[in-house]
Parts: sequence; structure tokens; C-alpha cells
Amino acid sequence: MANNEQLQNEILALFKSELELDVPGPDTDLIEHGYLDSLRFVQLLAVLEDKTGLKFDIEDLEIQNFTTPEKISEFISRKMTHDASLQ
Repeated sequence: MANNEQLQNEILALFKSELELDVPGPDTDLIEHGYLDSLRFVQLLAVLEDKTGLKFDIEDLEIQNFTTPEKISEFISRKMTHDASLQ
């Protein structure tokens, strides 16, 4: 599993390559600055599922997990750890 900084950089790269959004940094508020609306949120979830192999349940979709690339990376890391413990 990637470390948190590496995961943040990968998420920033996904925003650029998959969603065509140039997010300035890992602590940028995606909602406040208009990078993430409802359509982009759904696109982001699809990209994250595709790239990580994770499947998100409705209870995973708390908006505070997706406000910044840093929080997304923390959420992904927790989800990967949790899912690995179930196997």
C-alpha cells in the first residue's frame, strides 16, 4: 500500500488525467473551490473504484471524506486497510 503522501499525489494526478481538473494541492477544498460538484463526485467515485479495485458502499459516501485530496487519500487508505482485514 502506498504511503499517504504518495497516495495524495496519485489522487491529484487522477484529478488531472481522468477528470481534467488541475487541483493545486492536497489541502485544496474541492467543494468550496468548485472542483467537485455532484456529477464530478460520481465520476470521481467511478475512477477511484476502477483504479483502486475498491467498491464503495453507500455508508462510505460521507462528504467529509471527499472535501480535499488529502482526506480522500486518508479515506482510501482506511478503506484498503479495512477491506484487507476482511479477507
